[in-house]
Amino acid sequence: MKRPMKFLFIMALALALVLPAMAVGQSVLYFGDTPGHWNALVSSLGVSGLWRSSILPQDLPYDVVIVDKSSFSPRDASRLRAFTARGGGVAFIGGAPYWLAGSADLSPIAEWFGAWCYTNGPDCSPATASLCHPFGCWLCVGEAVAWSSCRWSGPAAVADLTSDAVAMARWPDGSIFAFAHAYGSGRVYFQSIIDSCLFPSAVRWLAGSDP
Repeated sequence: MKRPMKFLFIMALALALVLPAMAVGQSVLYFGDTPGHWNALVSSLGVSGLWRSSILPQDLPYDVVIVDKSSFSPRDASRLRAFTARGGGVAFIGGAPYWLAGSADLSPIAEWFGAWCYTNGPDCSPATASLCHPFGCWLCVGEAVAWSSCRWSGPAAVADLTSDAVAMARWPDGSIFAFAHAYGSGRVYFQSIIDSCLFPSAVRWLAGSDP
């Protein structure tokens, strides 16, 4: 008896997520305007060809685009969608999907982004892993991935994933800290807070690194 293709895809994606990612040299664009995040990427990614721009180029000759902005041009969403469909990897940090969609209703980008709703997680709380050894990290289910700040109101989170997206970590209220999703020939990843061991390995996965 043949299993549904959707089930097989989800199983294959989940397997890829929990096995170690291979170290690769890739071309990565940081499409953002947060100096602290840029500095963290420079020190932690360990990949060649790391670039930075506050404007999304029309031509995207990169393996991965990291989206970390609060303002976008009308064409940015369609360019990112096309980039993903043809095999690129896109990582969203924090509130970027909210600003790209224009509201907490993510339906304008949900099909390719992988989630339908933007929300906020709890303050002063740990996000915990939903999978053992996600992207090869030492974490296992229930172990802390990151902590939300006690100084700000509600860390970024998403809810209502599309059927083929895989939650990798959650806040205590069940909202999603990180998830991975495939669209077309490419891959999408969301993470609430950049400071986590998940992110460098997630970027390598986005660039096409598989076990």
